[in-house]
Amino acid sequence: MPAYNFQLQFADKVKTRNKRQTIRAERKDGRVPEVGELFRGFTGMRSKKCRFLIESRISEVLPIAIKPEGIWLAGVPLTESEANSLALLDGFEDADAMCAWFSRTHGADFSGHLIRWL
Repeated sequence: MPAYNFQLQFADKVKTRNKRQTIRAERKDGRVPEVGELFRGFTGMRSKKCRFLIESRISEVLPIAIKPEGIWLAGVPLTESEANSLALLDGFEDADAMCAWFSRTHGADFSGHLIRWL
């Protein structure tokens, strides 16, 4: 069962189920989460402040790319409106804030998976 660590800024949204998705970088071992798989969410993993947030079942896994030119979901470029909706669902103010966070955290060209749960 996978375990995902959420930054403190997202923890309450995950706990209250206002955030029902996460975007994760591709794993070095190539493993991709599977629809139907159980996962657990935490904040502060590997620290004394570790706190359990959620246990749920993965409902959707889609490849995602976030680049300076835009966001692609399952190989399809998102419109500005779609990108803003995706960012809101992921706990950001808008697509610009999400793209800036991913650029700071992961570099300009990010690729990974959008993981949604029930």
